[in-house]
Amino acid sequence: MTNKLTLLLGLLPLALSAQTFMFTADTLTRTGLPGELIVLDGTIKNLSAQPLQVRVQRMQNNLPQAWSTSLCSADLCYPPNVDAYTIPDTVSGIPALAPHDSTAFHLNFNTAPATPGRASVPVRVENLQNPDEFVVLTFTASTDPSLVQEESSKRPRAFHLYANHPNPFAHAQCTVIAFEIGGTRSVPTQIQVSNLLGQEVATLLRRQLGPGRYEILWEGRDRFGNNAPPGIYFYTLHAATYRATRKLVLVR
Repeated sequence: MTNKLTLLLGLLPLALSAQTFMFTADTLTRTGLPGELIVLDGTIKNLSAQPLQVRVQRMQNNLPQAWSTSLCSADLCYPPNVDAYTIPDTVSGIPALAPHDSTAFHLNFNTAPATPGRASVPVRVENLQNPDEFVVLTFTASTDPSLVQEESSKRPRAFHLYANHPNPFAHAQCTVIAFEIGGTRSVPTQIQVSNLLGQEVATLLRRQLGPGRYEILWEGRDRFGNNAPPGIYFYTLHAATYRATRKLVLVR
């Protein structure tokens, strides 16, 4: 009996410290052309049966000259000077992560045309209710010409629609929408902005595009060239049979 009790007491700390979340990424390294927006993606998954509250923090930001990085949640990209955000976020209306649910994370590297280089940025995700539980992933972006040449030779690419940056944004700015066309041939591609009612506000792109990474700007104007009202909008990428939609916020 004593031995069994000792064993149970030994296992108790392990049960109490069971992992409540995962922070993972398909890849930690990506290359691009100088001046290109390089985006690395991660996923935060709640492993518990309770709502999860986490802090996402950029630990370091040592970058080549004129580069910057931005933390992005599934819905919002924060300004480059913001080093952390939380889930939930009462200001932006993001709730706690529901039991066994997942949410996307993105780290945007804004590279500089005149400064090829390489940057590694560690990102820490911690449980707000237990800061001793955390995961750190280090994301690396490079515009080194030799690595870019090697990466560009890899085919096929995957189709992907990235979080826009900045988000929210104002009419005085413009927001960058990055996306990737996969496969091995050109396909009909369209990017459309719609309002909360699903009505078309503007079509930003409609053309054939071959495999590769692209960026397009939206200045917050409708299809008639007028300033769209502040509010929540959705942008959708249609490319061949691929379809993806993300949310953006236009402010005054």
